[in-house]
Amino acid sequence: LVDEVAAIASAPAVSVLPMPRPRACLRTSYAADASPEPLRISHVRAASARGERCLLLSNFAVVRAEGVTGVSDKVEALLCSRCRACGHAFAWDVLGQDLHSAKRRRLALPCGHWLFQLVFNFRMELTDGCGALDVHVSDARGELFGVAPEAVATDPAARRRAQGLLDDLLAGCEQGACDLDVPCHSLAVYR
Repeated sequence: LVDEVAAIASAPAVSVLPMPRPRACLRTSYAADASPEPLRISHVRAASARGERCLLLSNFAVVRAEGVTGVSDKVEALLCSRCRACGHAFAWDVLGQDLHSAKRRRLALPCGHWLFQLVFNFRMELTDGCGALDVHVSDARGELFGVAPEAVATDPAARRRAQGLLDDLLAGCEQGACDLDVPCHSLAVYR
């Protein structure tokens, strides 16, 4: 037993490296089952000239996201209060942090209407190293981040979960050094 303890004590130390956080891959449900061949961003103009309206993009990085309040890496900045009467979009907290109270008290948005819903409403700049493309995202149900917009505004745990996904999407293209070696993202785009 003493020899076994001495052998264990003299064994080289094993260092444990921290596991890297898994990178998020953006894949729409259309992209998973699509039969058309995925396109690179540089081919979008030619496909559009042929009359193709729905395209499948692949192997790109997300450079930045811009909400109604400007470019931001914060998920709450991608939220907006969308008027259900006229469609105008405002910062999500234009009526304060307590959305349930604002709806219950029928507080009016700057457009004068009081019917509104929270939606993810933002632009993403995509690049594939050969070209860039701006896409507009409007998601009222939270399908992109897997979290409802209202939950992001009211629940800190939901906000952290959505923020983690946004961080992972933007991490592939920090300071202009896009990681395009591993095909990851695919997205169905309608022009």
